[in-house]
Amino acid sequence: MKKFKNEVVLVISDTHFPYHHPDTFDFLRDMQYDYCPDRIVHCGDLVDFYNASRYPKDPDHPDSFNNELKAIRQSVKELASIFPKMSIVMGNHDARLRARTMAAGMPEATVKNFSSVIRSPKGWRFYDDEMTLIVDSNGEKLVFAHHLGANSLLVAQQRGMTVVTGHQHSKGNVVAFNNGQKIYFGCNCPNLISNTGCPFRYTKLSNINPVRGCLVIEAGVPNMKILGR
Repeated sequence: MKKFKNEVVLVISDTHFPYHHPDTFDFLRDMQYDYCPDRIVHCGDLVDFYNASRYPKDPDHPDSFNNELKAIRQSVKELASIFPKMSIVMGNHDARLRARTMAAGMPEATVKNFSSVIRSPKGWRFYDDEMTLIVDSNGEKLVFAHHLGANSLLVAQQRGMTVVTGHQHSKGNVVAFNNGQKIYFGCNCPNLISNTGCPFRYTKLSNINPVRGCLVIEAGVPNMKILGR
């Protein structure tokens, strides 16, 4: 039986290393084993870079930037052991370090690129804004981005293709639109963040609770897989 390219796509988002959920890697190993995806896509905020944030820092935060970076690299190494090949769309947290160096007036030629900083494997490919895949078996187009606005279904309607985004930690959903000829999906991929530690203290100070999990897109049809309840 022919196995089509991009027939099964596993989508993860907002891991925010090293502030990820403690069950993240076990959960992703299960997804890899259960679905044997052709392609792995990460919709951004692979890392957090809390210490590079332009926002006020928690004075009781225990980790220096050096310790955060060591933990990021260890998390990247473990994820790479599960997914040695992966496509990653850069998120706003991934860009924090570059934003700080630009604010300091440092030219790009003097700064290591993101891949070198986090020590990602050669099989990981990074995209600045968004990426598009085509499912060979039926020609369905899938676009992946970190954030294209609050309404991913509206973007799917405008573009005439399925749209998958991350970024919104309190939202994980799949919404369908039928234009009379085809069905398109607008998807907000769940996240894999922890609810402990100062970067996500808001989860305890408000009614905003993360929706954790991932998406599995089979023949262009997305389904949510939830981590815990």
